[in-house]
Formats: sequence, C-alpha cells, structure tokens
Amino acid sequence: FLKYFNSFIGLNLLNLRKTIYNLSIFGITGYDIFWFKYSKRTFHNLILGLLLKKIELEIIFIKKKLENETKFSHYKIRGWYNSFVITKTTNFEKIALIFGAALMNLNNDEKSFTYQVHQLGSFSIWNKYLAGYIYSMMHSNQKVLYEFLPIILNNTTVSEYLKGGLIFGLSSDLKNQFELEKTFLKKYRIILKSKNSPIVKYGVCLALSILLSKCILYPEKSEIFLELKDQINIDDISSEGACLAIGFLFLNSGSIFLLKELLLMIMETFDENKIKILFTSISFIFCKNRDYSNYLFEHLIKEKNPQIRIGAIRIYSLGNFMNIELNSIKMLLKYLSNENDDNVKFTLVSSIGFIFISKYHVIEEILFHFINHYNSFVRLGLCFSVCISSLGLKNISKQIKILQKILGDKVDFVSQGAAFCLGLLHFFSPSQRGLTKTVNLLKSIINNNLKPKITKFGAIIGLSVIEIKKKEIFGRYKKIFLKPEILHLFLQYWTWLPNICFGFEFLF
Repeated sequence: FLKYFNSFIGLNLLNLRKTIYNLSIFGITGYDIFWFKYSKRTFHNLILGLLLKKIELEIIFIKKKLENETKFSHYKIRGWYNSFVITKTTNFEKIALIFGAALMNLNNDEKSFTYQVHQLGSFSIWNKYLAGYIYSMMHSNQKVLYEFLPIILNNTTVSEYLKGGLIFGLSSDLKNQFELEKTFLKKYRIILKSKNSPIVKYGVCLALSILLSKCILYPEKSEIFLELKDQINIDDISSEGACLAIGFLFLNSGSIFLLKELLLMIMETFDENKIKILFTSISFIFCKNRDYSNYLFEHLIKEKNPQIRIGAIRIYSLGNFMNIELNSIKMLLKYLSNENDDNVKFTLVSSIGFIFISKYHVIEEILFHFINHYNSFVRLGLCFSVCISSLGLKNISKQIKILQKILGDKVDFVSQGAAFCLGLLHFFSPSQRGLTKTVNLLKSIINNNLKPKITKFGAIIGLSVIEIKKKEIFGRYKKIFLKPEILHLFLQYWTWLPNICFGFEFLF
C-alpha cells in the first residue's frame, strides 16, 4: 500500500480525493478533509508525508507544484528570499532562514514557506524542531492536525525533534479550543510519565505551561507542578523545559512557596543552564512585583556565583519593568563599576534599556558613554539597551547611527547583536528613516562570504523582521507591555536555538 501511495499521490484535486479515500479505507483519515480549503488539503497531505516518510523526503512530493506557484508568488516574499545567496549554508544560518521565511509567511503564503524550507536541503536536529513548531502553529486551528498527533508521536520514522516542535506549536492556539484542550491535557500528562524522548517531553512541558498559565491558584497543591518537578532531575533537555515551564505556569503568582522550591533546586545543582532557567522562572513569578524583586536583588547580587548574580539582575529588571526612577540606574551602574564577570556586565547594561523601555531620552547620556567601551560584552549590552529603550519611538535617527556603527564591530557576537537590534528598532518604529541603508547593510553582511556565520545569523533575522514591517504587519507594540516576560525571555535566549520560537509571540 505504501508503494502504491507513494506513486499515486499528487496535487491534482481528483487524485487528492482518491488518495484520501484510499487512506480512509485503512482508517488513517476521514471524509471531512474534502471540505477544507485547497491550501489546507495540501497541508493535510504534508502531514501524511510526516507519517510515512523521513524528514528529508516529507515535502518532495509537492515540489513541482510549488516551483510553478512560487514563480507568481508575492513579489516581496520572493524578492526577500532571492535577495541574497549563501553558497555554503550552515545549520546556524539555516535556522535563521527558516525563522525569517516563517515570519513572512505565517499570515500570507504557507506554500511559499514550505518551498523555501525545502530549498535548504537537509536539517539539523534544531532545524527540525523549529520547522515542526512553525508547521504546527500555522495550522493549529485545524482539528485534523490534532487527530494525527498521536499517530505522529508513535511513528519511529519521524524525528523526535520534529515531534517536540509540533507539540509545542499546538499550544499557540489550543487554548481557544476547549474540547481539544481537555483531551490533550490528559495526553500531555501521560507523555510526561512515559519513556518518550527528552525533546518530546521538552515540548510537552512548555505546551502544558502555556495552556494552564495563571490557571492554578495554589502551587503547593498542584499535581502538574509535582509532575514538572519530577522531570528536573531526569535529563538535561527535559529538565530545562520543566524549569522554564514552572515560570510560565505560575506567571505573576508571587508565590513564596515556589520561591523556596526553586531556590532549593538552584542550591542543589551545578548546571549553569539549569540555574539560569530557574532564575528566569523566578523572574516570571515575580513579574512587575517591585517590592519582592528589589528584596531578592539586594540579597542575591552579592553572591559569588556569576549565574546567581545574573539571575538577580533578571529578577530586578522584570520586576521593575517601566519603572523610570533614576535610582534604578544608579543601583545598576554601581554594581557595574565593581563587576568582574563579562556576562554579568552585559546583563546589567541591557537591563537598563529594559527597565526604561521607550524612554531613550531619559538614559541617552548614560548610554552614550558605552559606545566606545573597551569591553565587548558592554558594547553588546549597549545594542540591546539602545534598541529596547527606543521601541515605538518615531525619531530614532541617533539610535540607528549608533547601531550601524556597532554593526562593523570586529567581535562577531557584538555585530550579531547590532544586526538583530537594528531589525527590531525599525520594526517597532513608525518612521521609515534610515530603513533603506539598514537593509543594504544587512544584505551586504549576508552576501559577504568573509563574514562569520554568527554575524550572518543576526543579519538574517534582523532583515526578516524589517521585511514584515514592509508588509505592513505592524501593531505588536502594545503586546510588549501586556506580556513583557515574552520579550524578556526572547532577548535572553534568542541565540539559544530551541527558544527562538518565542520570537513569534510578540512579532505576530
């Protein structure tokens, strides 16, 4: 039957209906697919490919049709994707291209996105995770995807990383489908207790926390909290998902019980990533809670472990979000002058902009002194601070000049940060001034084979963010103030590949 399926399948409407009829005989699908729009039927066919083929082959059967259709696709999409050529695309650059292609196609042309992904060739594990997340998010309003999910999870030919991304992506819309929500909560909890792959559990942890965020009043009586806690000591990947999920699950709760539990976990581990994520969860729990955040900062900032000091600053910045008192800057600058660790310095400088979001004029003179700073981590922090403190402002000519200057920095991760921040700055500004020059600079970086891949990663993402502004998909500025934790998380982990997915939350 599989050989017959492979040779018979096609995008001709009649053949498609015959194929689905044949599949229904084997109990794989039903007749309701006939009533879907044509593009949705195409995606349904793609899901069948996920079930029956490996990741490298799953979209080949629609290639010819897509090649013809994308010739007449929206000019800006085609213009963006063909505006630069990377002769030897690394996996690091591929994930940026997937992110950028998804940004421009989520509300426009899903077929074009599929074609662009196919052009990239083979995938790394995190490429598969991101692609799975995007496919799932694009079509999370279709019940057919939920029907197929159990089959996908049990299929050994499908990448485990693809499964994890698919599960996490479903949570972006599942909250609005109450019948499915109840069913999948049970399935998700069963997966946590099973022997499934760690990356699948990673996706389940995040999906559960987003579905149930702010729904649990008493953490100390929560069974889901205990189930997440059990995952923390099993393996590195699922434990990171569980640690982050606790923060989302109990967002703004201000729970002292959770604070004690998470601090105890921090004391018992030497894993730096786990410590970092646990502090991120604490910052979510006390988001916009100024009194507790200040108290925790004063007691944790003096610790010897730099990861704990970074955590203290994160708690302070999210707790004091939009607090424009100058005492906040004085306190951060005081610790900056005595700090020896580079990562802590970066966190201190970038936090100034986060606290004073859209208030660049208040901190302009302070930030000016960091432009030519000898420490590369301070210059990187300056990029984020200038960008965040200028979000939504109309007059950004000074900020653009600063970031364009840093774009030529000899240190790759500094120029990467400048490229990314230029994209965000233009996206959230109502002004078009300096946009053409920025686009040309970013394209020149992408086309330059001598530029490091780290810098290209930032340039591709920055350019894609600018391009969706050109498409007039503008208006997410207010969402930042409603959900500052998403921006806070994305800016912390945007180069940490599995969590780049959170960028879609405030860009769309």
